[in-house]
Amino acid sequence: MSLQGKQVLKPLSMPKFNPVWKDVEGDWCKNESLASVPFSPLEARIAKEKPGLSQGLEKLRSLLGEDNFRKFISPLHNLTQNGNMLLVIAGDFLQRSLLERECIPSLKEAFGVSKVRIVV
Repeated sequence: MSLQGKQVLKPLSMPKFNPVWKDVEGDWCKNESLASVPFSPLEARIAKEKPGLSQGLEKLRSLLGEDNFRKFISPLHNLTQNGNMLLVIAGDFLQRSLLERECIPSLKEAFGVSKVRIVV
């Protein structure tokens, strides 16, 4: 089989390096409205930012037990209650799956809601 009369594919070439970004160091794109803080357990953040949810968290702690509460609830990013719905923000899909499997009925009972939505 000959390649005569056939098109031959040429390899793609990478674009040349942009010298504008060479030797860039430090905070070259500062945003004064953002701050980096160490991660703290959910219950500590909720007590400061949303004290209305603290009572529900304490009830959830008694329903799940201390070990399960520390394993499933403390590492969460956030909780928000809006009427009859609780929005839970998890860190990753594994954490979301574990919450769905282990905690949905307890979350509903502790916060007095009929719907729980867990997002990543």
